[in-house]
Amino acid sequence: MERMQSCGVEPDEVTCVNMVAACLRSGDVETGLRIFNGMSVPSLASWNAMLSGYSQNGYHREAVMLFSEMQFRKARPDRTTFAIILSSCASMGLLEGGKQIHAALWKAELSMDLYVTSGLIAVYSKCSKIEVAKAIFNMAPKYDIVCWNSVLAESVAGARRFFNMMVCQDLVTWKEMIHGYAQNGRGEEAVDLFRDMIKASIEPDHIAFVAVLTACSHSGLLIDTGLKVFKSMQQEYDVEPLSDHYTCIVDTNEVKEIIEKMPYKDDPIVWEVLLSSCRVHGNVNLARRAADELFRLDSLPHIPSS
Repeated sequence: MERMQSCGVEPDEVTCVNMVAACLRSGDVETGLRIFNGMSVPSLASWNAMLSGYSQNGYHREAVMLFSEMQFRKARPDRTTFAIILSSCASMGLLEGGKQIHAALWKAELSMDLYVTSGLIAVYSKCSKIEVAKAIFNMAPKYDIVCWNSVLAESVAGARRFFNMMVCQDLVTWKEMIHGYAQNGRGEEAVDLFRDMIKASIEPDHIAFVAVLTACSHSGLLIDTGLKVFKSMQQEYDVEPLSDHYTCIVDTNEVKEIIEKMPYKDDPIVWEVLLSSCRVHGNVNLARRAADELFRLDSLPHIPSS
């Protein structure tokens, strides 16, 4: 931007917004703030870029202060503004701030907007106001994956209560609930829920299998349960295993036999992922095999593109 000015070209609003966003994405909050403060009348896009940068870099208190300044200067927030500031309030567990923003949402007629509903749920859940979060969740006109993730992100037991209350549980909500159990090391509950999903005639896809296999891996259930689930993918559900599924079973005794049948032997990404997983699980023999395969692929002649 300085070079532009030295050439006699003054940056416009679009330039400034892009510069602020670029600085904040790279973690240079100080420069981004300096550019922002140099704007006489920042546009809404500028405010949102600055708020987003603060939030993404963990400057949540600064984001809340900037939002207050935005209101003082009569700048009208939109759904993006509210979603960003609610995220910062949730990160700090700032209940009073969340309540104030909730009130502002009613005034702006955005309280039922799905984009901000998930943010409200996250704030109230983070502050242990589960009943309020549940009421907001129940009032949503529909549930999207962001809204469901906001519920899941706070304590798994509460998420399960939400899940059980849902009138219509689609594949997305089943997968997210299983994933929630997996991330919290509750493998048996994840497997039980996976089985309940099958009983409910919901066909699992490759993401559902990743979730349940991850749960098995994190909970020491791979040798029996995990391998059965893995083998059922093709045999019962016609789902072709991908690299993510193979990496979930790296620390099982049967992994060598499974890898031999893997259809992705000439895909370096598969071996790179397996090598990385071997480091985590300490599987030296498979790590050596993965490294050998990578050397083999690297030595193959490259066919020039036409």
